[in-house]
Amino acid sequence: MAPTPFFSDRGCHVRIYEQARVLTQMGQQVFICTYHLGKDVPGLDIYRSRNVPWYKKITAGPSLGKIYLDLLLARKSWQVIKNQKPELLHAFLHEGGLLGPWLKRWAKVPLVLDLQGSLTDEIKAHKFLGQNRLALKIFQLLENWAVRGADAVLTSSRVISDLLAKTELPPEKIFIISDGVDTNIFRPAADKAAVRKKLGLPLDKKIIVYLGLLTDYQGVDILLRAAAKLCQAEPSLFFLIMGYPDVDKYQKMALDLGLSSNVRFTGRVDYFKESPEYLAAGDLAVSAKISLSEANGKLLNYMAAGLPPVVFNTPVNREILGDDGTYAELGNERDFTDKIKQLLDNDEARRQLGQKLRRRAEEHFSLEAIGGKIMAVYQQVLSKKMSSKKITPFWRIFYSYRRRHLTPPYFPSRLWIEPTNHCNLACPVCLNKQLPVEQKGFMEMSTYRRIIDEAGGRARDIYLHHRGESLLHPELGEMIAYAKAKGLAVRLHTNATLLDEAHARILLDSGLDFISFSFDGYDRQTYEKIKAGAKYDQVLANIFNFLKMKKQLGREKPFTNLTVIEFETGGADARTKKINQKEFLTKFQEWTPDSIRTRRPHNWGGALESTGRPKVRTNGFMSCTFLWYSLTVLWEGTVLPCPQDFFGRLSLGNVNQTSLTELWNGPLAKILRQSMSGRPSELLEPCRHCDRLFRRQILGVPVEEIKNYLRDNIFGYKSPKRK
Repeated sequence: MAPTPFFSDRGCHVRIYEQARVLTQMGQQVFICTYHLGKDVPGLDIYRSRNVPWYKKITAGPSLGKIYLDLLLARKSWQVIKNQKPELLHAFLHEGGLLGPWLKRWAKVPLVLDLQGSLTDEIKAHKFLGQNRLALKIFQLLENWAVRGADAVLTSSRVISDLLAKTELPPEKIFIISDGVDTNIFRPAADKAAVRKKLGLPLDKKIIVYLGLLTDYQGVDILLRAAAKLCQAEPSLFFLIMGYPDVDKYQKMALDLGLSSNVRFTGRVDYFKESPEYLAAGDLAVSAKISLSEANGKLLNYMAAGLPPVVFNTPVNREILGDDGTYAELGNERDFTDKIKQLLDNDEARRQLGQKLRRRAEEHFSLEAIGGKIMAVYQQVLSKKMSSKKITPFWRIFYSYRRRHLTPPYFPSRLWIEPTNHCNLACPVCLNKQLPVEQKGFMEMSTYRRIIDEAGGRARDIYLHHRGESLLHPELGEMIAYAKAKGLAVRLHTNATLLDEAHARILLDSGLDFISFSFDGYDRQTYEKIKAGAKYDQVLANIFNFLKMKKQLGREKPFTNLTVIEFETGGADARTKKINQKEFLTKFQEWTPDSIRTRRPHNWGGALESTGRPKVRTNGFMSCTFLWYSLTVLWEGTVLPCPQDFFGRLSLGNVNQTSLTELWNGPLAKILRQSMSGRPSELLEPCRHCDRLFRRQILGVPVEEIKNYLRDNIFGYKSPKRK
């Protein structure tokens, strides 16, 4: 539900379009209800409210006439809901938040509200009510009521997320879904001169571009005064200003400032056909928007086109551009002018910044990533209605395991998926350093999607780690979001060396269910001996910062676990180790993970000769449980029956050629299960020397597996009560 004249080549309309488009591509059926105004977009199913001849406003900003239009839109939305029976209502803007709860109650479907800014801030920016404090207070109360009626609220920036956190809206209902950009449409020109010639733009001048609304709150007056000063010093500069509505007003201002030969106003441009070409013709981009809370989606178009933008230093702009933005002091016109000049004078710096920002757009703001995050939110609000009948219950796995079925009649309930086998450490007790460089790599998203598409609704969960450090994968956040959108629980294990603020935010916003921090050593000496290349204090600080961010954001997920594998390093005796352990645990008094567990090392199917594992009493040989409930997929697609097979000696095939379903009960899988019914001497390598076949058991099932099942599926992962 879009209470706006969609589509009108501007701001929130682009967000609505991009979301609807990517959701449609992901197989969702999307109906858009909007005002009678606006142009239709091919490929989208648009329903318009009753025509109102006297209302022709398509520009942004509040107006009294919109109240009548919103009532007509509510009626049209009711009709569409009645006829199409959607599973979910996705409402945009605060008007959508005011109408949505009523439609939600009638239709009995969840409501997701999508906001790009603060309603009261927008009213102030457009000077709609002047300084009427009572009216502003009323709108503030309406704004708070609107967000509380939603099952989930999507925001385009952390700024809005933080504002919402100050209301009575539970933090777990707030999700940051940034704007996206189609980097296939918006891209640098292969031949900039040819583009300029086609558009009638000067070939011998540096062109500074602006794309957006022509209004005071967008800082267009600041931009033009800066342009006048720059062109006075350097007449060869040219400003290309694209947008509407107040073209005449700003053309007159440009004329008064002596810019008649240095500026072109295009007026409204077609977002799909004209904007990409005009941006590709530029050398530099600008945005003088001074709002502290509203989104600034034009920056994504600049980035995709390889244009480094000069902007004011606001949290919203920093969130989009990161460390590669060129920032002027907020509202400082002189500094804004100077920053433009600095970039214009340094061609190489401008080129490098453009390339970095283009990569950033591809990595962090792709439409597929945005679609995956939205689907993850949908999955959460629809979770009460989703059926889990396809997911194999534990009793069935238990029965098949005890009967030693050669072809279990179900899909594996758990997958280990390896995003990468690269690791940034060189631990002496780890086999990773024995992997040849040419056998290392990163999983392609096409391979990953193939796995998740098959597992969605059939497997219970995935572990996004195996032989490497998963945080090294540049698309890890997208991987988590995509799996969540398919209804899978997602777990992660990390050494936390790379867990900076940016990575922490990605994980906290992704919907991750469980994260385990590997911290093998209670004291600095032991830890840095085992985790070669890691710094004890820095990694602890990373973990504390993650726990702190989770609490500040009010996130219930992910469940946090600190795992310490107790290796025998030939150092401290048992008493000293106990003292070190006690001192270590005191470090977590302020920021405490949900659980802290110690484990004994295993020998990776006999591949690791010495684990330093203390001698323990065992109850004899027992069949491997992995063969009856899980599969492991390496980064290049190789499928293994067991995550203990470090070097991939028991390949079942490759998921890029054969489905997981076929490989699960393929010839080698049957042979392996059959071998488990015999004696240890009859096992294949590496199973024959695997120490995990000798574990404590009850009724022929490892005690560890029973504990894990009860925690995963009955009792759940619950944070302990702490004062």
